[in-house]
Amino acid sequence: MPWTEFDERFGPAMLHTPVAPGGESPATFLMRARSALRHVAEEGRGRATVIVTHSGVIEASMAEFAKLYARCGDFELRAENAGITIWSRDDGDGAWRLDGYNDIAHLRGN
Repeated sequence: MPWTEFDERFGPAMLHTPVAPGGESPATFLMRARSALRHVAEEGRGRATVIVTHSGVIEASMAEFAKLYARCGDFELRAENAGITIWSRDDGDGAWRLDGYNDIAHLRGN
C-alpha cells in the first residue's frame, strides 16, 4: 500500500510508532533492513549476490546505498513487490551504483 493511501486510511504514520500491534516501527524496520543489507554486501563483496525480498527492503537499500529515503516532503519513492532492482559496487572506490530500479516488465509478460 502506498504511504499516501496509508495516511488517508489510518492517519500519518509515526516514524517511531509500530504500525501494527506487536509490530515494529518504520524506523526500527529501516535500521534492521539497512543493517542486514550492509552485512550481505560485505559478505558478498567481489561476488554476484542475489537478495529476494519485499519492497520495503528495496526502499531500505535506497536509504543505505544512495542516501535516498522513500518519503521526503512531497517526494515518494515506491518499489513494487517483485520488481527487480540492481546495485553494483565500484571495486576501486567502493561507491554504489544503481544499475536498475523497480523493473516490472516480467510481471507484464514483456
